[in-house]
Amino acid sequence: MPLPKVECSFDIPKPFRWNDSFKVFYHGLDAEHKVLFDGVFNVNEKRGDKGTFDLAAKKFKEHFVHEEADIKKGVDSGTISQTYLTAHAAAHNKFLEVFGSFKLPVGDDEVDYSMKWLVNHIKAMDFEYKEKIPQ
Repeated sequence: MPLPKVECSFDIPKPFRWNDSFKVFYHGLDAEHKVLFDGVFNVNEKRGDKGTFDLAAKKFKEHFVHEEADIKKGVDSGTISQTYLTAHAAAHNKFLEVFGSFKLPVGDDEVDYSMKWLVNHIKAMDFEYKEKIPQ
């Protein structure tokens, strides 16, 4: 599968670590985002390690389930549209499809895609739900 192009106008942190510029201000989601950054960082460091790759894939899946459930709370309260949730879930599913297609050892293009996707997704899409999810 050819990698989709990720349009990312945001800086990619070097080293690839979560920082405060990625805060969505929901403790659980911020903590999970840190784990996702760590996962991509570790896949980059251990490109041929199946356990590292599988753990990252698992953490992405778990986070997407949690995040979509939280966004649904916003839909139910009227602060977030169903259209936004549907688009958000579709973006998650597409990422999982692409990430799941990677062959080991993971190459530069796959690492670059994953880094750009995560940064862009948080800053361009996740930031839209700031202050809209009921606590």
